[in-house]
Amino acid sequence: MVLATGGFAAYSSLVDQSHPTLKGIAPVGFRDATRDGLVIARTAGASLLDLDQLEIRPTVSVKGNVPIEEALRARGGILLNKSGKRFTDETGIRDIVSQDILKQSGHAAYLVIDSEIFDADKALQTYVDQGLMKRCGTVAAVAKAIGANSAAVKSTLNRYYRTYDRKFDQDFARYEMRVRLDQGPWYVAAVKPGVLATLGGIRINDRAEVLGSGDTPIPGLYAAGEVTAGVQGGNMMPGNGLTDAVTFGLIAGAKSAAYAGKTGL
Repeated sequence: MVLATGGFAAYSSLVDQSHPTLKGIAPVGFRDATRDGLVIARTAGASLLDLDQLEIRPTVSVKGNVPIEEALRARGGILLNKSGKRFTDETGIRDIVSQDILKQSGHAAYLVIDSEIFDADKALQTYVDQGLMKRCGTVAAVAKAIGANSAAVKSTLNRYYRTYDRKFDQDFARYEMRVRLDQGPWYVAAVKPGVLATLGGIRINDRAEVLGSGDTPIPGLYAAGEVTAGVQGGNMMPGNGLTDAVTFGLIAGAKSAAYAGKTGL
């Protein structure tokens, strides 16, 4: 048997239990990732590992719970809090950016991009059409969309312009700033973190065999993908989830077929 059910990101009670600081954070990944594989594995005597390790997506729309393209931060977008101030290196790893957002008022933030970023990706118009991103013709309109003081937002943007010109972020050590962010209109999206995937789960070895107590493989039981633990570590880099699933999926399938042929099951 091969367990490839996904993890438990959509099973909120276990997420809350494993990571209390994320209580109430909505899942945005595989909606059927409801711990089924973990239950089957535990019943068979499997060991579980790192259930407190989750992959959090920093920018999910407050309205509609829709993942907002993460590349927008790398392309030059910034995050502001309700006071209209930056509070993190927007290009940092997901976990750190997410935790910094959760520290802000309302556990949310506002992603701000300018027309140079927006016009380079026609697909972004979908966010506007769905009401997830607001077009703002002036800095004052940006402040209004956030609910912040206009002078505060203007001060933040002016400081960022100077940061871009110096190519040095003395506030948050952001090293990649692709645009100056001064080309209006601007676009603002209210965002919050969401649980994308779980990084903990069933312990396996390099043969995709499910391990029981004492690192002993459970005969005929294999696992692959998000349901497993120990492959990604504490942070899943973009693209590694698919690589993990394909690699160990192939191994698990081959080993399971060989076991079935050998035992006649």
